[in-house]
Amino acid sequence: MENNNKPQTKFPQKQKQTKLNQADVENDYLIDNIPYDFTNMMRATSDPDINRAYDEFKKRTIYIYEIERLFKNNENNSLKFSANTIKIGFIDIEKVLKTTAVETSDFTMQLNQRASTNINDNTIEYSMTDIKNLIFQEINLLNQFKLYAVSINEPLTENNIDNLYIINNYSQPYQNPKTRSTKSITIIKIKDFKTRDGYPIIIKLQKPLDKDTKVIGLKIKAPRSMIFGNIKVLGEVDNMEVYPKLFVKDKIAFPLLSMPIETQPKVRILQQWFSEQILPWNLAKQFIGQEKSVLDLIAIGGGTETRKEIINNARVTYTKLGYKVTKSAQLWPLNEEKELKDNEVWHLPWTTADWVLNIATTNKFHDVEIEIKDRPPIDSLQKVLLDMLTYTYTYNRNFDGASLDPTKKPNELDKLRAKFEGQKPDEVITNLFKQWKLDYPNYINLPQVQIFKQLVIMLSSNIYSTMSINKGLNDDNKILLPYYFELKSNPIHSNSDEVWEFKDAKVMLKSAYFDFTDMNNIKLKNNDISQNELFKLDDNQFNWLSITNELESNNIPSLIPADWTLGNGEYGKYFTKAIISNNKIENALNLYGSNKSQLLSKLEFYKEISQIDNNSEFELQIKNPINNLNRIEISGIFGSGNYDLILITDKQEINLTNINLFDKYNENISYINLEI
Repeated sequence: MENNNKPQTKFPQKQKQTKLNQADVENDYLIDNIPYDFTNMMRATSDPDINRAYDEFKKRTIYIYEIERLFKNNENNSLKFSANTIKIGFIDIEKVLKTTAVETSDFTMQLNQRASTNINDNTIEYSMTDIKNLIFQEINLLNQFKLYAVSINEPLTENNIDNLYIINNYSQPYQNPKTRSTKSITIIKIKDFKTRDGYPIIIKLQKPLDKDTKVIGLKIKAPRSMIFGNIKVLGEVDNMEVYPKLFVKDKIAFPLLSMPIETQPKVRILQQWFSEQILPWNLAKQFIGQEKSVLDLIAIGGGTETRKEIINNARVTYTKLGYKVTKSAQLWPLNEEKELKDNEVWHLPWTTADWVLNIATTNKFHDVEIEIKDRPPIDSLQKVLLDMLTYTYTYNRNFDGASLDPTKKPNELDKLRAKFEGQKPDEVITNLFKQWKLDYPNYINLPQVQIFKQLVIMLSSNIYSTMSINKGLNDDNKILLPYYFELKSNPIHSNSDEVWEFKDAKVMLKSAYFDFTDMNNIKLKNNDISQNELFKLDDNQFNWLSITNELESNNIPSLIPADWTLGNGEYGKYFTKAIISNNKIENALNLYGSNKSQLLSKLEFYKEISQIDNNSEFELQIKNPINNLNRIEISGIFGSGNYDLILITDKQEINLTNINLFDKYNENISYINLEI
């Protein structure tokens, strides 16, 4: 007896062939008739049962999961492949479609072509790709246009996530969805599904979060002490997509000025702040919180003129005045002394008339010049530094007081002004040091001479010189140095036709990056790692260059400070940071001016930083909690390896562990965009 319960497939009966004229042929392709073809297909009862057509050897149990975003929204999920973009997809393992499928393809292996990453090698590399063709009937994916992953023969777990496939192609006939129809899919191993220079999608097992979940922080465990550029998160705050500020919690984003000098075959970074051109921290820190003379750092010996200083807008309230009562003029010194107190008048009778000479402290405020006992005399090298300050100051005053009258005897200002005629001021002032080296050839290798050069750099805002940063033409040295000197001494002059001379060089240590208010508690002025620095200088505002997608090497004629320019954009630099503990800041500051190495490879840099702090875990606090996190952006140098990221929300922590970032074979890649 015929089994009426068997699925049956109805085929259209063969029609008798008839000769068609041209009009009938054209009529077959009329658009009005096309819907009838779809109708016929929809009337089909079912396809043949694939369970009967294939043996058990071909059958697979497949588990289909939707690849979702971490935060639910109405956007279609998509994949982007590039050297800088990594997609992280999330799977809720409780939402699964399970069915029996047949693997219709035999063993299939495909070689994907990739260019070698070695700049000196033109070979082409090939890697194997695992591809499978499957058909199934019990479930439908029609019109969902979503990303799906497939696990074969076992449910998806953390243990078998590396064996996950992605559906690259899905085909379903136009039939009644209530009938049995055969769907076909092409699946590719997820780790192989990428472009030549792209990253494969990373899958994490995690239920998508509600859109109202707020992300309040981010924990990062880097593979080692990376030098970061920026770390940014993009999400919604008050229904606006923004980059909120990220602050390093309980640690310091220690500033480093980095310049990629060499990028091939491997990256080497110039850390200018580590070089011999920077005044070492152990010398610089003594000028924190107090005015102190820098001349002591470059003392060689000799000299007769004692240091002096001037106090602006002051008056003497107590002093001892030298005097001598004699019939003849008494030359210096007058060894007898008379105390003068404030508001006290000393009366001296006039010898030739009925006059009385009255002497007292003045009640007006003037510039008071003083000399302090036990001050060491100024030697030859110290005199050069003071003269450089004097020349610059006088030049900036436009030689005010010079007579400019060729018929009169030239005063000291006239003589100084004549030295600058027809020459650039930085060249005239630099020649003071060049002349000193010619006069004292046996001194030029002394350590004080190197410190002298560092002091000129630290005082670049006050000295026009080819040795100064940007020749001293602006105050860019404040941001091109980790710290700089603020000059506190004032020049001294007795008469309007005399040169304003510096007799000492007292300074205080300042920094655009560090707060030096308390020597025992040095702080970072800005611990925000998400934004580019914006500095306000006297002559310009400047943003540091951010880390680009790829590092670019810089062509610099030499590494002397004369090449340090900022305002005109000729100086290539990145502002980077190393994350260190608060109690390690003194150790890190000792890197400045350490002269251990100026051009650092990856290995050399890691050795330096790891000696200070090898803890690569840190937490970032988001100033404005965000909804609907879209991506995380990380830029930096020498950062390849496995990262652990933890998203801190107001409800739970989301672990994104073992994520490989940056390309260990291509160190030029310096920016990664994690799409969440």
